[in-house]
Amino acid sequence: MPATSHLRGHAIEWDALRQHWVYCDTREPTDETWRDRTCGHCDRHSTPEGHDACLGTLPGVMNACCGHGHVAEAYVQFEPGREARGHQALEEIERLRSEAAPLISSQRHLDRNKVLHKARTFRVFTVKIHECELRGRRYRMVVDGHHNLAAAQMAGVPPRFKPVSEKFLRSLSRLTPAQREAFLINNLSDSDHYYVETGEVVAELLPVAEA
Repeated sequence: MPATSHLRGHAIEWDALRQHWVYCDTREPTDETWRDRTCGHCDRHSTPEGHDACLGTLPGVMNACCGHGHVAEAYVQFEPGREARGHQALEEIERLRSEAAPLISSQRHLDRNKVLHKARTFRVFTVKIHECELRGRRYRMVVDGHHNLAAAQMAGVPPRFKPVSEKFLRSLSRLTPAQREAFLINNLSDSDHYYVETGEVVAELLPVAEA
């Protein structure tokens, strides 16, 4: 019997003939293809920054892993040297995610009738966001669902935040970090970026004047 294990939620085994680990389902070498595969647990790609999709960027953390469906393999490594594993790690991850980065948007115009209709008829208000770091600060950027977000606020119901589509993430992954940051900052709807909670413009993301 070959040695078996799992990698990012996928079953793998040791190929003694080729002397490397392979995926049980595809027989592909793990070291050559793992970056192209989604998580075997949540079926999502890593973020463009390389983080587990369900984690995003966690403040004050050196390294972290959600466990990909295996609680015992979840861990969080803090600075300097403190770490949590297993259930404790998952609890820390939830705590850190609750201390979320500010929610920002660049769309102010909304169809009020559409918002009213959604507030009166919807029970779940889904809003797609992208967690990112821009000019050294973390943000949660509203990408889709602006009317749902306004309707949730009107109805007094917490919105259900979901990550952006895999297609969106794949597009970002083709860009260099500098290109990705420029795209996210400059790709505006009808407004400069602003904090959803206060409506205040995000001064740190305003265009930089050329010298």
